[in-house]
Amino acid sequence: MAKRRGAADPMDTIEEIESRGEQVIEWIGANARIVLGVAGGLLVVAAIVGYTSGQSERRETAASIAYEEARSDYLQAMGAAPGALTAPELANPAAAAQIRQEYGERFAAIAAEHPQTTSGTLASIEQGDLVAQGGDLEAARAIWRAALETVPAGNGVTGLLYQRIGRSLEGAGSWSEAAEAHAAAAAIEAYPFRYIAMSDAARCYAEAENAPKALEFYARIENEAPDLQLPDDLRIRLKELRAANPG
Repeated sequence: MAKRRGAADPMDTIEEIESRGEQVIEWIGANARIVLGVAGGLLVVAAIVGYTSGQSERRETAASIAYEEARSDYLQAMGAAPGALTAPELANPAAAAQIRQEYGERFAAIAAEHPQTTSGTLASIEQGDLVAQGGDLEAARAIWRAALETVPAGNGVTGLLYQRIGRSLEGAGSWSEAAEAHAAAAAIEAYPFRYIAMSDAARCYAEAENAPKALEFYARIENEAPDLQLPDDLRIRLKELRAANPG
């Protein structure tokens, strides 16, 4: 059985949060059949954004414009190349901190101005990410948890919030709480990456030495997403747990 890890360094967790997009892209490549089955074959991004018609669509459009402009401006301020999806690390930490502060406030304003919209929620996620990059994971979690109260009902973006919360809790060594956050994301039918969340829940329950819950999620993955490719270390860990806990 793998050795249980202690609390991770906060900066390690921040790097995990920042690299989540790359992990999702890799997961999509390895699990294309599952992704293509999400939401009746809708594009993954469309499944998350979930635009509606009429007044809701107009509200979403206004929120989306504000969010995209802020994100584009932030990437430019950080010196990202045109078309880049992530910001590079500036050589001047003080300048980077100032930019994160400025755009954290801008994203917060967008979220406040556009409640109950997907892009408003994405703005809260961005705000929390910037706070986390500044080293305050507790404050970042508070932002993401507050955003859960304003996210549109049934929207898949809720899964992103729970996953952010779960990842930050892992950094604090709060494995049971992290597992519960990932499990909450996995329970959202509209969340395209719910099976990633399910595997994260299994991993965190294993770290928390809660073998029954870890094996419960492992069994669900086997039944619901048999084509899902788990990381080798997690797959081995779960098989060891199953062998040690028959029946």
